[in-house]
Amino acid sequence: MRGPSGALWVLLALRTALSGAQVRWCTTSDPEQRKCGDLSKAFGAAGIQPPVGCVQAPSADHCIRLLAAQEADAITLDGGAIYEAGKEHGLKPVVGEVYDQEVGTSYYAVAVVKRSSNVTINSLKGVRSCHTGLNRTAGWNVPVGYLVESGRLSVMGCDVLKAVSDYFGGSCVPGAAETGHADSLCRQCRGDAAGDGVCDKSPLERYYDYSGAFRCLAEGAGDVAFVKHSTVLENTDGRTLPSWGRALRSQDFALLCRDGSRADVTEWRRCHLARVPAHAVVVRADTDGGLVFRLLNEGQVGQAARGLSHSRGTGRLSDEGKPRGRRKGVARALVPRGRRRGRWRGPGRGGRPQQPPAPQRLFSQEGSSFQMFSSEAYGQKNLLFKDSTSELVPIATQTYEAWLGREYLHAVKGLLCDPNRLPHYLRWCVLSTPEIQKCGDMAVAFSRQRLKPEIQCVSAESPQHCMERIQAGQIDAVTLRGEDTYLAGQKHGLVPAAGERYAPDDTSSSYFAVAVVKRNSSDAFSLDELRGRRSCHPGLGSPAGWDIPVGALLRRGFLRPRDCDVLTAVSQFFSASCVPVNNPKNYPASLCALCVGDERGRNKCVGSSQERYYGHRGAFRCLAESAGDVAFVKHTTVFDNTNGHNSEPWAAGLRSEDYELLCPNGARAEVSQFAACNLAQIPPHAVMVRPDTNIYAVYGLLDKAQDLFGDDDNKNGFRMYDSSNYHGQDLLFKDATTRMVPVGEKATYRDWLGPDYVAALEGMLSQQCSGAGRAWLPGGQVHASQGKRRCPATPRPAPQHPSQPSTPNPRVQGGCSGGLPTLQVRRGWGRGCRVVRTGNTTDSRSRACVTRTDLDPGCRCQTWRGEIMAAA
Repeated sequence: MRGPSGALWVLLALRTALSGAQVRWCTTSDPEQRKCGDLSKAFGAAGIQPPVGCVQAPSADHCIRLLAAQEADAITLDGGAIYEAGKEHGLKPVVGEVYDQEVGTSYYAVAVVKRSSNVTINSLKGVRSCHTGLNRTAGWNVPVGYLVESGRLSVMGCDVLKAVSDYFGGSCVPGAAETGHADSLCRQCRGDAAGDGVCDKSPLERYYDYSGAFRCLAEGAGDVAFVKHSTVLENTDGRTLPSWGRALRSQDFALLCRDGSRADVTEWRRCHLARVPAHAVVVRADTDGGLVFRLLNEGQVGQAARGLSHSRGTGRLSDEGKPRGRRKGVARALVPRGRRRGRWRGPGRGGRPQQPPAPQRLFSQEGSSFQMFSSEAYGQKNLLFKDSTSELVPIATQTYEAWLGREYLHAVKGLLCDPNRLPHYLRWCVLSTPEIQKCGDMAVAFSRQRLKPEIQCVSAESPQHCMERIQAGQIDAVTLRGEDTYLAGQKHGLVPAAGERYAPDDTSSSYFAVAVVKRNSSDAFSLDELRGRRSCHPGLGSPAGWDIPVGALLRRGFLRPRDCDVLTAVSQFFSASCVPVNNPKNYPASLCALCVGDERGRNKCVGSSQERYYGHRGAFRCLAESAGDVAFVKHTTVFDNTNGHNSEPWAAGLRSEDYELLCPNGARAEVSQFAACNLAQIPPHAVMVRPDTNIYAVYGLLDKAQDLFGDDDNKNGFRMYDSSNYHGQDLLFKDATTRMVPVGEKATYRDWLGPDYVAALEGMLSQQCSGAGRAWLPGGQVHASQGKRRCPATPRPAPQHPSQPSTPNPRVQGGCSGGLPTLQVRRGWGRGCRVVRTGNTTDSRSRACVTRTDLDPGCRCQTWRGEIMAAA
């Protein structure tokens, strides 16, 4: 009774999961509909249940909508469609195709060049390119998507074809003849021997498909070919019958790697553009994927599958879509691990291994009455399943992200830009009258050049207000500094779309916080001798001018705030300062003592350009005019305001060699040595948007715009990175910006800011106590509150885990967060793990409270008897 009951349960569960008496397979053409009908008959004749029905739709996109509407149940999709089905409709992949013994359920998209050339992935602009065909995965979707996602190729207005035609110096993209960009995309195509079929997406074009794209490279029509990993090896070293490839040798070609290096064509596993996942069967989220696999498995293997399918775990796929079995690359979901090596390790008489009967192959091999993995009888290819499929396997982690993998996901995202869904306007947040004026001029200038989307300017009261309105969908974009970028991401869920670069050779797109002093041999004080000096700061909360220097003084023990009152501690440390601020309620007077206001002496210490010592330029002016002894600014400030680079009267005659930097080691250095002598490296400002905004369209607009307006000497009537015409500074973008850059893989606020800066910022934020005293807040706001901070009850110290090495005393830094002191612990063990914060744990020496867990990327949390530790 046990066997029939189990079989009945499986049948009933499958019928329930599929919401009907049959599995409705969605097809997209008449030939595929005929093959589906034959599959249904073959399965029915073999007694495979439940029956398979066939629903025809005009396209895969339509099928996806039918599945979501419960009008169909299953379809096999490629990677791009799997992404759309999962992201937009919540469908999941449950069964994957396996193609060959070498790579199993995937293959690799590669870029091939001649070894004699100097081309790298970073020098593709302007070279001639060979593609397998328009919208082909390895030959178009992956390379173009990768170039867009990595920022090497910018796309304005979602016009990918125009972007590619402008990027390469001529291409052969079979199928692009009717796109309107044939002059460029078909320039390298040749057609057949008679010159017919030029640029056709068919064998009439000699450079079509994998071997054709490689032939395009081999014959010198192109400089790079985008193909799959096996193409070169299949068409060289005597393996090619056609005359064009007989003399080719694989050693004469190389692969382009993502890191800018090159590799032999046999090293495609480590040197490729992306691992391309196999096609997969997708179903609705409420459908049991295991049951769908059992249905298909009976068709490909036969009745023996019922007994073996429960062993399929030995061949399940990992989160990256790769098999976990012992044989590299192929997932043998149906065959136990021992049998894959030619022996069965199951128990036999006397414990000896015995060979089980080979499973019967029903419809997955030649000679079958119906062939699941062949479409030859229907006059087309890859119907229902790819013809190269050798078997179907179950997918363990049934999410589209896990199946597609990180590399392919990034490439797909680079192509997801539909011109029909692109908003007509990009609403930019502005914060002042001068910024409104500059934004209006920018909108007019962009419109005259027909840049898309068009700019609209929307005002807000503060950066915080901008974030709130963007989150609410009332505004689309704003440029924010590091601390506000953190707040925008952490509190409002915004993401970076582009960033600023401040020096032509600054490949990391970040800047350094430095302490600048005048060169003076008679009073050459150091960073450790700042007590009692006069200080100049761009403004309260400025990353380079406040957060980092104050944090440095805190870490070095020079500032010891009482009751978390950092402002009072700073005011008592320096003899006088200028720290411009908004809403200076309960603000120490000495922090405004050096400020001068505007030309009439009004608006003194105001956190805007009305205060002459406001901003990095103003803080340096405070030093240059001898109001202060030290200025905390970014590393470019001195260069921007000396040697004739600033035409304002106060900067006339200033020379960079008259200034020095204070180094953390107590020494001084030339201002040009900022990379070795600085307080911290700070990420640049970023353009922040909602997660549903197409960041590639935003960057594409800005990149095209800066080609026209980015140079301050351009003749097009507008200067993106200059605010002098509007009687302000750093309006919309920092005036020191040289170019906007893509975010690449730094697609979250934490990735953009970097772990070191985030750690430093959160360390400073920990000084914001709701318990006592005054504290600075993001955006330059100041508040006062009453009360005393308290720690939760101290738990009994936990014993050391016996499996862990003894831990040296951690270095701790106390502070406040939400009224509870925060502890940053740097463990002496645990490879790769640095900052640890754990909940309700107390260090027995410092008696400081720990309020939350925050492990470095790549670390995991290990708990034993209440003690939380970091491990690599």
